[in-house]
Amino acid sequence: MVFLLFGLALILVAGMGYLYFKNQEFHQQSPAPFKQIAQSGNHPAGTQSNNSPPSSVTTHPLFGVPCKNDPKPIFTHDLTDPSLIDHIQIYGLGEIFPRFRSFLSINPAKATKVPVYAPVDSDLVEAVYKTIIKESQPVTDFDVHLMVSCQVWYLVNHITDPVDKIRRVLPATPVTNTMDPPNISPPIHFAAGELLGYTSGTPNSSHGWDFGVFDLTHANQFVNQSRYEQDRYGKIQTAICPFDVFPEAKKAAYYNLFGETKPVAGAKCGPISPDKAGTISGSWFDTAEPSQDHHLYFKLMIGTYNDGVIRITGEDFQPTIEITPTNPTHQEPMSVTTRHCYAAGNQKVDFQVVTDQQIQVYRGVGSCDRAFPATGFKAYYR
Repeated sequence: MVFLLFGLALILVAGMGYLYFKNQEFHQQSPAPFKQIAQSGNHPAGTQSNNSPPSSVTTHPLFGVPCKNDPKPIFTHDLTDPSLIDHIQIYGLGEIFPRFRSFLSINPAKATKVPVYAPVDSDLVEAVYKTIIKESQPVTDFDVHLMVSCQVWYLVNHITDPVDKIRRVLPATPVTNTMDPPNISPPIHFAAGELLGYTSGTPNSSHGWDFGVFDLTHANQFVNQSRYEQDRYGKIQTAICPFDVFPEAKKAAYYNLFGETKPVAGAKCGPISPDKAGTISGSWFDTAEPSQDHHLYFKLMIGTYNDGVIRITGEDFQPTIEITPTNPTHQEPMSVTTRHCYAAGNQKVDFQVVTDQQIQVYRGVGSCDRAFPATGFKAYYR
C-alpha cells in the first residue's frame, strides 16, 4: 500500500511539472528565433492555408502577438478592382531606398476612389492616422499593417476612408510621425475579401497608394549582405513581390499593369536591388563600413527600370537623372565592369569600377571625356 501511494505521488508531481512547463512555453512573449520560423512546413503550390490542419500557436517575432504557422499563404481575394488601376510601379528599384512595396495609381478616367480589400484572412496589428508632406502637399490618411501568419504580413498605405472598425481604434487627431505605428491590441480580424476601406490615393498626379508583402523567412540578397543584417526583420530585407502570393489568374491581372508611368508588356517584379558584383549596378553608400546609427538610405542607386530607362538616383542625385533607351550613352549598368560615362542634357555622370565593393563617380556638366577624371570624383561603397 505504501509503495502504491508513493508511486501515485510521483506521477502527480511529474504531471504538475509538465503542465507548468507547457504553460510557461505558451505564455513566452520573447520573439521566436529566426531559424525556428524558417524551418516551418510548406503548403503545396495552389493550396489555401485556411484548409490546412490546425498548427500550434506561437508568438510573432515582429509584432509580439500570437500567430499561426503558415509560410506560404495564398492571397485568394483581390486587393482592389484591377480595372480601376492605371499602372503599378512595382517593388524593387527606388530612389533613396529600395521600393519594399508597390505603388498603385488610380485611373482618373474610371474612378476617383477605389475599394481596398483584405486579400487573405488577416489580423490588423498596427495602424496609424497621419498627416505627411508629399511633393509639397499635406496628405492625411491611414496606413495599416496586417498579419497573415508567423511568417507573412502585408501593409496598405494611404487609405482615405477606412471602415469603422479601423477608424474607431485610432485617435481623432492625425500624427506627423509614421516611423513607429501604434499597436492594435487586441488585433482586429479581417476575413479574406472583407472591405478595409476606400482610397483616392495621394493628391498628386499619380493618385497612388501602397501595397507591400513581407516574408520573415526571406532575406533579399545584396553584394555586401552584412550591411543589411541590422534590418533582419525589416522591410528591405524581407520584402517579396507582393503579387506573387496571389493565384495565377489574379496575379496575371496585376502583372499586366506593371510599369513606371504606364503598363509595359513583359515587365518584371523586382529584384529589390539590381546589385551585381564587379559592376556599377545597384545601391551604394558613402561609407565603407556602417556606423552604429547607420541607416539604409542610398547615396547612389543606378539600375534599369521596367520602362527601359536607366535612373541614377539616391540622396546625392536629386532630382533623378534619367538615361532613356534612345540616349547614345545608354548602357545596361550590369554590363559596366570597368568605366562608363552617362550624359543627359548638360549633365554627365562618369563611373569607374575599383573593386566589387567600391566605385568612383564623377559628376559634372558638359559631354563625357575620353578618360576618367583624375580628381574631383567621389568614392561609393556597397
